[in-house]
Amino acid sequence: MAQRRKIGVIGAGNIGGELARLCASKELGDVVMLDIPAKESFAKGKALDLEQNSSVIGYDSHISGTGSWADLAGADVVIVTAGIPRKPGQSRDDLVAVNLPIIRDVADNAKQHCPNAFVVVISNPLDAMVYEFQRRAGWDPNMVAGMAGVLDSARFQLFVARAAGVSIKDVRAMVLGGHGDDMVPILSQTTINGVPASQFIDKDALAAIMKRTRGGGGEIVNLMGTSAYYAPASSAVAMAEAYLQDQKRLLAAACWLTGQYGYKDMYMGVPCVIGGKGVEKIVELPLNDDEKAMLAKSAASVQGIVDVVKKSALASRDRAPTGGAPHERGAPHVVFVGYLSVVASSSRTLRRSGARSRASRRITFSSAKRSRSTVSNASSSFLSWGSRQARSTRSRSSHAGDSAARNLASDASGESSPVAAAAFAASTARSIERSPTRQSTGGLSARRKTCTVICAVAPTITTTTSE
Repeated sequence: MAQRRKIGVIGAGNIGGELARLCASKELGDVVMLDIPAKESFAKGKALDLEQNSSVIGYDSHISGTGSWADLAGADVVIVTAGIPRKPGQSRDDLVAVNLPIIRDVADNAKQHCPNAFVVVISNPLDAMVYEFQRRAGWDPNMVAGMAGVLDSARFQLFVARAAGVSIKDVRAMVLGGHGDDMVPILSQTTINGVPASQFIDKDALAAIMKRTRGGGGEIVNLMGTSAYYAPASSAVAMAEAYLQDQKRLLAAACWLTGQYGYKDMYMGVPCVIGGKGVEKIVELPLNDDEKAMLAKSAASVQGIVDVVKKSALASRDRAPTGGAPHERGAPHVVFVGYLSVVASSSRTLRRSGARSRASRRITFSSAKRSRSTVSNASSSFLSWGSRQARSTRSRSSHAGDSAARNLASDASGESSPVAAAAFAASTARSIERSPTRQSTGGLSARRKTCTVICAVAPTITTTTSE
């Protein structure tokens, strides 16, 4: 008997709702929006609103909201938008510390409940998150891709069309590299219905367009106070549609490289053909010397953040679960690992924390006992520390982090609370880093340092900072 396709959307926020609306209106399949248990009612309410909209628009796709992964069983496509969005002043890379444990949890559950799905990752920092999803889940790399190039290329196309005074329908453009400030708009391949864009736009204007494209996401964050969601959702749906309908579309996406463009063992934005087998082919464009240099710079940036993710997995002895439902076998063996900028306080603070040297300090928040109470106590310590810092810095970002952390912490099982603690600690530390140099923090003089932060339950939760 014929059955509708099932599309799982992980995260029922702004972009999750738009993803569900687009998939349903295109009738790509039935949509299940998943969020954390504390927001299950919100997900169900948004789904009901979208279903009622079907009577007006005229689509038959079913939309449901849930807090249980079991409802995504057998999904054909999974679109991952779970994580904390950017705030003004943040780069995408600043989110790695917060979103890394979230993507790991998503990978564990996706592997269990929908192992045959084509996965599109949207969460930032994109290239690192799609890499970690594939590593953690052990998925066929051709069945996991990151939504980046479609969106970046769309922004580039818009700016070119407006500057040239032509229809956006006639602009053909491609943006390669990482989904960050070093992305590479390929001017040599940018045309307006086959005519080089340089015949319509002068060199200086094109340079300004490239710069604006690189900062396109940040421009929206600064204007709205949060990340974009309409264009990112449309970009991800274009990839899902290409897979579900075997369209063989040539799109830019973060794909697993095995030597293409001179890079391997990493995800990065490249042109690819997406069809019924996932990423079916990677297309290598002829690049000029300037474009090759820019791509090398972008690849180095991507590799840098991916290396942090790799080291975090080794440092915490992170391994994908070998059996049973994720997070149902007692305290999670890894809660949070990542990097961010935090404040390394004066020597007085270092002595208080029990540091043996300025180069390394370790703060242990829990006993060696592996138990749910250990996790809870450690989380409380993190949240208490973060609250003190939030009060001292009076940072809007810290309070936003507090809200996000407590939302994550509200899982009745208590096993999301370490992630919440890590999220709040990351947000707070980031806000402190942005505070003026030598600002008094908790009564102590503090100065900026770039550090590595590791929090893990195996068997203790610790933070380690190194200059």
